Amino acid sequence: MPPTSTSYNSASLTASAAGAPVRGAGRVAPALAELLTRRWLALFAVLLAGLAIGGRGFAYIGLPPLFISEVTLLMGGGVLLLQRRWRALTLDPTAVLVVGLLGWTAWRTLPYLGTHGLDAIRDAMLVGYAVAGLVVAGVLVSQPTLLPWLLGKYQRFVKVFLCVMPGLWVVDQAFGASIPGWPWAPHVGIINLKPGDMPVHLGGIAALATLGLFRGRSRGWMLLLFLLVAMTGSVTRGGCWRS
Repeated sequence: MPPTSTSYNSASLTASAAGAPVRGAGRVAPALAELLTRRWLALFAVLLAGLAIGGRGFAYIGLPPLFISEVTLLMGGGVLLLQRRWRALTLDPTAVLVVGLLGWTAWRTLPYLGTHGLDAIRDAMLVGYAVAGLVVAGVLVSQPTLLPWLLGKYQRFVKVFLCVMPGLWVVDQAFGASIPGWPWAPHVGIINLKPGDMPVHLGGIAALATLGLFRGRSRGWMLLLFLLVAMTGSVTRGGCWRS
């Protein structure tokens, strides 16, 4: 990763973890805990990349009622328990508020399971996915050396995203109704993009470029970024308030 105005943050995180071995919970060896953590973060990165590029169609990979997002989060919960500092989350005010919101959501959902069934659970998952934030936060607090690694992977993903999304966007807009769906969800196309999602990712890319964390700051990459903003902006303004 090239030196940037914010590179000292990553360096300080790395230095703070130097000499501090990763000690997993229970009898799990530190090396095994670190390996499992790195593998799960890689899987989580694939999940986020797939959701960004494939949209709702990617989210339906799996076997109902467990799809790729739910399976990844369940695995992440197990990985979180391997971290030596996962209990520190219980003292973080933001984490406490998130856990309180999750509890409130569960309390307001359970009485309606008999009436609405799976629909009630799916509505609750809008809040339930906040668990992903807790898991990732707990992992990075325990192993801050993984943060520069994640940033490097994201920079590679950004270039792939900018290259493939114009074609996928045109295909989805022009042939969305005829794109085949999954056998267990025929109403959901394999490529199923939500117009309001892509501007959110584009806003994140622009923010990284402003901070100097995106290496593709040449005129060509910026032109491609603005082209995608214009394409999505002509269809929706949904990404404005989300980002």
